[in-house]
Amino acid sequence: VACPPTMSSAAGSESAAACNVCDRGFTGPDGGPCVACEAGTYKSEPGPADCSACGTGLFQELPGQSACSSCDAGVYHSGTAAQAVCASCPEHSFSQQQSHLLRNCSCEPGFTGPDGGPCVACAPGKYKAGTGSMACAECAAGMYETSSASVECWPCPSGTYHSGPRSESSCVACPAHSHAPEQSCLVTNCSCLPGFTGPAGGPCVACEPGTYKAEGGEGVCVACAAGAYASVPGQAACSPCPPATYHAGSAAESECVACPVGTSAPAQSFSPDNCTEAALIVALGEQQGECSGLCSCGFLTDAEGAFSDGSGSVYYQANTNCWWIIAPEDAYEITLTFTAFETEFYEDFVRIYECDSLGCENAALLLELSGSRRPGDAVTAQTGFMKVEFTTDFRLHLSGFDAVWTSRAGCEPGSVNSRGRCVPCDPWRPANAFYPQKGCAWLCEGGFYLSEGQCVACPLTMSSAAG
Repeated sequence: VACPPTMSSAAGSESAAACNVCDRGFTGPDGGPCVACEAGTYKSEPGPADCSACGTGLFQELPGQSACSSCDAGVYHSGTAAQAVCASCPEHSFSQQQSHLLRNCSCEPGFTGPDGGPCVACAPGKYKAGTGSMACAECAAGMYETSSASVECWPCPSGTYHSGPRSESSCVACPAHSHAPEQSCLVTNCSCLPGFTGPAGGPCVACEPGTYKAEGGEGVCVACAAGAYASVPGQAACSPCPPATYHAGSAAESECVACPVGTSAPAQSFSPDNCTEAALIVALGEQQGECSGLCSCGFLTDAEGAFSDGSGSVYYQANTNCWWIIAPEDAYEITLTFTAFETEFYEDFVRIYECDSLGCENAALLLELSGSRRPGDAVTAQTGFMKVEFTTDFRLHLSGFDAVWTSRAGCEPGSVNSRGRCVPCDPWRPANAFYPQKGCAWLCEGGFYLSEGQCVACPLTMSSAAG
């Protein structure tokens, strides 16, 4: 049977009379009365002994207890019975478990001050990684911290720098058009970007049009190579000249030069000698698109001639896509006549266009043919350029077509061939002047000579040839 509250007995007791000593947590003479140990004290064994104060770093906030508890980390206890609970460390400080003195409270990382406080936050640009009374340290070169109470500094991002202990808490941007690697510590770590030149740390100046700089750093801008150009400043590379232009590789020329009218050149050409009529034919042919089937696509420049779908004695192929551009020299009229024609009706087509240039950029449909036609059917373009297209589907294949063309060339005096048409010259011309067979540059008649835009008669007894 349990002894009454506050009392205890020796082991092996056989009667209530043996419950004659004060229990753990209570004090008093044998036989009582027994009084509970006050908060901040304890008694661990039964008997008449007095209650004892909790030791340093220990506490007991309840009366009648047989043991004390250790103070948690962040609080402390001096060991006096009057202090029943552990006291909190000052703000931003910390102590180990079972601490017993105020000076056991050390400033946390990011704060500085004496042990026991007060603890002050590290200012921006400084940090403190450990616990204790050490001072906040300046961020190292190439590192920064913009916030207070920091426990570490951060590397400056690329494009910025920080020279180390100084008032600035943030990194400084590199000068315009320059760049630095991460964690840079000097302005001279900022190198000019590609397309810009200058010393380390700047200023960086844009490469002029016609020049470039491929790498970052202190290198100089160099002229674009032949066949390439840079039309705006600050370029890291030159662009290849487009077709129909050229560039000789001089820094003085920032743009590619256009080929003369009636010629072209391949992309990235470097000399006016690259501009030829043959190159123009190739370039315009590429613009016409795919050529497939048995035909031979291309430009027909003779005054007259013949061509066909290319199938000969067999049938044309499925999915044929052919084109021809008829462009005799100085022609102003072209007539196309079919000597044979048979295609799948409403599926396979021959289309004839009238154009105003060799590339046939502006094409007007003259006729669309499909099925069977009588030999001799003809169509005329009132310009010097005609385009013929032949397209088929994937089904029925027939014999195709044969055709011939003729042309008329050479405009009458007083008119000139303009984009395949005869256009009258300016109707005004001075007295005693005439227009030549070709062109609109009028000439003086025989016995006259040109002077200040007028035809003036030769002196008496003298004459001159026409023109």
